[in-house]
Amino acid sequence: MAIAGTVTYGGFVTLPGSDRYDILVDISVPGRPAPARVGLARQQ
Repeated sequence: MAIAGTVTYGGFVTLPGSDRYDILVDISVPGRPAPARVGLARQQ
């Protein structure tokens, strides 16, 4: 998918039940020494 002239990736997932979900995403960029990490928490 292209947004603002850049390529992006995305998707959807169903998180069943009444639970807490902790999601960690590592983003690697060529030329950078370490990936950036983003954490998300969801209680449903």
